[in-house]
Amino acid sequence: MDNMKNKPEFQRIQLNPNFPVTYVEMNSQPDIDLFYCHWHPNIEIIYVDKGTISMKIDTQDFQLNTGDICIINPNQVHYGISANNTYCSVKLLVISYDILSMELNNPIYERYIEPLNSGRLLLPNVIPHISTKKDTPTWQLECHQSISKLLSCISQDYIGKELAIQSSFLMLLATLYRSDKLIGKAFIQNKTLSTREMNILNYLEEHFTESISIPVLASHFHVSEDYFYKLFKKITGQTPIKYILQLKIQYAKQLLKTTDISISDIGFQIGFESTSYFSKTFKKLTGFTPMTYRKIIQ
Repeated sequence: MDNMKNKPEFQRIQLNPNFPVTYVEMNSQPDIDLFYCHWHPNIEIIYVDKGTISMKIDTQDFQLNTGDICIINPNQVHYGISANNTYCSVKLLVISYDILSMELNNPIYERYIEPLNSGRLLLPNVIPHISTKKDTPTWQLECHQSISKLLSCISQDYIGKELAIQSSFLMLLATLYRSDKLIGKAFIQNKTLSTREMNILNYLEEHFTESISIPVLASHFHVSEDYFYKLFKKITGQTPIKYILQLKIQYAKQLLKTTDISISDIGFQIGFESTSYFSKTFKKLTGFTPMTYRKIIQ
């Protein structure tokens, strides 16, 4: 559809270019994904306030418990659900390495920030919770302190807030460098998605409003239907159909929030021929009908 050429990049979290940091608190509902499968060019820091979350980051699976910290590196594909369909609450911070931008050829930037920004080094995906200070490694304590300060700084308004956020972020990076907790290139190559796998996700992001079937997708990527299905499940932990439905609903949420387009027209724009099926799918994935969701967020 032509109107999709100007669609917002709902996969990409939009940050203020003047100071690219944002903060949100999220709660899960049983049977509904806490984080749908997505990726973006920023750092995402997740602090688990309550509950247990099953996370998939690129090819790896993690279980996060209360007090754990999860760090998503730029462009890592990730999604999470509450384990055993229990209630979960998290604090989520999205931050760009651009807040540490320095003039070109700055030796500090070239040595420490550029390898992270380019993906040659990755931050560890999980920093475990603190059991007792006596039994917790120093680096782990320091990381929790830095992230706690980050979350505190961003949730307040005061002069110098931006400097405090930069300082706390730098302290986190300094601790991970000093403690040798960064992940190098050899490990990255074995644990990140391949170019073809990323191409599949990018293709679906560009064509999710169209009528797409597994035979069509398999043919486009020159593989058998069975191989495509298994590969997609490995990448996302979901069936292709569920993933496409999530893309549709995420875009529908943006349209409900930012436009006054009718619910039936939104459903049609994202590829639903039936308004009732659109409403049913929307409620299944979000817990609300489209009409209720629009009332809540407007």
